[in-house]
Amino acid sequence: MAHSRGRAGKGVSGAGKADGGGLPGLSSGRAEARVKDEGQDEDAGLLVAAAARPGKSGKGDGAATKVPSSLPDVWSRKFVTFSTVAEGHKALQDEQLLGPFFDRWGDTTRALEVTCAGVNTDLCNDVIASRKITVLVYGEAGAGKSTLVKALTHDSDILAVSATGPGTVVETEVCLPCGLRVVDTPGFRVPLPLRSSPSAAISVPVPGAAHAAEGGRFSLAWLREVLAWRAMLRSLHARLTSQDARLRPFALIYCHRAGARILRERVVELLRIPHMKLVPVFTVLTDVTNADDEDLVRIRAEWAGLLHEVGTNAKGAQVHLVEVNSFAKTVRGHTHRQTGVKELMAMLLNSLDPLDALTFARMPGIFTPSRKRKRTEDVVENGSDIEN
Repeated sequence: MAHSRGRAGKGVSGAGKADGGGLPGLSSGRAEARVKDEGQDEDAGLLVAAAARPGKSGKGDGAATKVPSSLPDVWSRKFVTFSTVAEGHKALQDEQLLGPFFDRWGDTTRALEVTCAGVNTDLCNDVIASRKITVLVYGEAGAGKSTLVKALTHDSDILAVSATGPGTVVETEVCLPCGLRVVDTPGFRVPLPLRSSPSAAISVPVPGAAHAAEGGRFSLAWLREVLAWRAMLRSLHARLTSQDARLRPFALIYCHRAGARILRERVVELLRIPHMKLVPVFTVLTDVTNADDEDLVRIRAEWAGLLHEVGTNAKGAQVHLVEVNSFAKTVRGHTHRQTGVKELMAMLLNSLDPLDALTFARMPGIFTPSRKRKRTEDVVENGSDIEN
């Protein structure tokens, strides 16, 4: 397992372009001509032209040279990478893997309690006590969710717990020694929009789709799909706002089989819910080996446009797109190797941020009186300071 160092935040670019120096948008010739036209002397025009002319570093000659600090970069962050899938599996079996994360999570929680009066950090402390990280896996039926979970967890030596509701759904929970809890949710059917449009469904056409929405009419089967879809979205929202540490997710994986239909409107609706709640979201295209190169280019373009429509959240983050072949397979006499699994492992671990404790804490309401205001009111009521 290797670590690569990265900055905690992006650099801030300057207001002016390199070719404009201290006068953004003006070339050296135009800057000199403008000064002369305004009646200033020729020497002043030459000075302005020199200031606008870039130096060897691409900035103005008067720009200060950046000197690197001799102190260690304590604001940098280490990111994990795995050279093989086996290396990733070995790391996930390490009980101490997430120890530093929980320590920093505790530091953030203590800082919240000290600096924010009345903040509720019960859920943050529950996470520390449980030392578990929940990752939800969503996707349509047949999208390869269970196969992906098996590839990620290497489930030969894990504890699997199934929870079954009467006549409802079945969930499989995989708990790894490192503290990662992967929840494989039941597959669902994505209902077609009531009034379908060319942009609503893209990729592979669905035979018999007219039963869902033709001329504004809908069938009972389509209505059941819509009701199940809405119930699934409500359940997801409940998890994202839950005050139970076992239910509250730190990340969400959405699986979609490469080449399958993409109901753009529905998928955007689903992905936006966790994304706008600042939960890292990973869209995983499974079975990418089933698509040829031409189809793969088209599929990538479709998903790029869809994720652009989902947009960025308040942290400036976007939904990740990962192409995965969960296990090696032979297709038409050609063996395709396992791909994308070790990258997804690393991305999941790197997405864990101790500052996300801020989203787990509940802040006091705007009508909560502060202690300072209460003491002031007491002084006025007693009149002790007024008489003095």
